[in-house]
Amino acid sequence: MSIKRHLLILMIGIFTVMSLTSGFFMFYIGKNEATEILDGNMEQLAKTLSQHQDIHYFPNESGGIDDESEFLIQIWDNDQTPIYSSHPQIQLPLHTTFGHGSVSYNNKNWRYFSTYANNKYVQISQPTWFRNELIFELISTFIIPLLLQFPIAIFFVYFFVDRGVTPLNTISEKISQRDGSDLTEIETTNIPTEIRPIIHALNQLFAKVERAITLHKDFTSMAAHELKTPLTAIRLYADLLSRQNLSAEQQETLEKLQTASERMSHLVSQMLTLSRQESTIETPLSPPAKINLSDLTRSVLSNMSVIAKAKNISLSSDNISTDIYLKTSAEDFQLILQNLLQNAVLYTPEHGHIEVHLTQDAQQVTLAILDDGMGISEAEKEHIFKKFYRVLGTKTNGAGLGLSIVNNAAQRLNGSIEILEGIKGKGCQFKLILPS
Repeated sequence: MSIKRHLLILMIGIFTVMSLTSGFFMFYIGKNEATEILDGNMEQLAKTLSQHQDIHYFPNESGGIDDESEFLIQIWDNDQTPIYSSHPQIQLPLHTTFGHGSVSYNNKNWRYFSTYANNKYVQISQPTWFRNELIFELISTFIIPLLLQFPIAIFFVYFFVDRGVTPLNTISEKISQRDGSDLTEIETTNIPTEIRPIIHALNQLFAKVERAITLHKDFTSMAAHELKTPLTAIRLYADLLSRQNLSAEQQETLEKLQTASERMSHLVSQMLTLSRQESTIETPLSPPAKINLSDLTRSVLSNMSVIAKAKNISLSSDNISTDIYLKTSAEDFQLILQNLLQNAVLYTPEHGHIEVHLTQDAQQVTLAILDDGMGISEAEKEHIFKKFYRVLGTKTNGAGLGLSIVNNAAQRLNGSIEILEGIKGKGCQFKLILPS
C-alpha cells in the first residue's frame, strides 16, 4: 500500500469516526435538551391551569392533535370526575402518579404531566411521535451542516495529503530519470525534514556502490594488464620451442600449452574490453560519426574468413546491402560484429554455414548473424548475456564474456539484441537492431 493511500484512508477514517461520534453526541444531547424543554412546557401549562379557579375552557372540536405544538389538556374535579378536555374524543385516563411519565394509548405512545392542586387534577399530554418530529427538526439543523461538510473535508484531506507526498514523488522521478552510471548524491535542498534521513541513507548507499564498482573495475583492469605480460612471454617461449626438434609427446604438450595461452590471451583481451565498457556504461567507446556499415562489416568478415576456413565453414556476405550509412560508434559496432562472428565460428561445427545480413529501412538498421550450429535452448537464452556464462555441454574454449560485451555495446548504441532460429531452422540467429 502506498503512503498516500495509507494516509488518506487513515485521515478519512479518523474524520469519519469523529463526525459520527460528534453527530451521535449532538443527537443525544439535542434530544435530551428538547425533551426537557417540551416537558417543561407541559409542566408549566399544568401548574398554571391548576392555580386558576374559574377558567372557561373551550374544547377543540377537530378530534385529534394536529401538530407538535398542540397538547391534550384534561381536568378532573376532586372526585376525579372529568370537567374539561381539549379533545373530548381522546379518552386518555387520569394518572395519579404525579409528574412526568409515558403511557401507551390506542397502540400509540404518549408523554404526560399530571398534578393536583386546588381540588382538581390537571393532566397535560402529547403524542410521542409529534415530539420526535420536533426533536428531529431541531437536531437536523445541526446534523445536516455536519454531513454537508464531510465531502468538503475529504476533498481538503486529499488535497493536502497529495501536496504532502509531492516531495517524495519528485525525488522518485529524479531517481528514475538517472542513468545506470549516475551515482552522484541527491540534493537535499528544499527537502522536507522527514524525508532527509532517507535521502542521506540513499546517498551513503550510492557512495558505497560507487566505491565497490571502482574497486571491481580497478581489479579487473589491473589483473588483465598484469596477466598480459607473462602471457606474451609464454607465447614467445612456446613459439621458440616449436622451432626445435621435439618428440611426439613433447610436441603434443607444446600444442596444449599454445592452445591454453591463446585462450588466456583472448580472455585477458575480453576482460580489458569489458573493463573499458564498464568504466563508461552510457558513453560509446568512440565518438558517434557517420560511418559506412557495409564497408565495415565486409572488412570484419575478411579478417574472420581465415578462422572460418580453418574449420571449413562457409562465410556468406551475399546479404549485405551496399552503402548503409549510420551515425554511430564504429568501435562499438565492430565489437558487436566481431564477437558475434567469433561465437558463430566457435559453436558451428566443421563444414557448417554462417550468413551475415545487413539491411536498412526508414526506422532501423538490422544486422543478423545466422548459423546452422548447435543452437541455444529457450532456457539458456535468459542467461547467455551474463558474464562468464557458457552453454552447458559445449566443448569450446570460449570464456563466456563475448556476449556480455555484445550486450553492453548494443545498449550503448541504444540498440537491442534478439535471438531467433538460424539457417533453415537450425542453429541460431543473433539480430542487432539499431535506430536509424
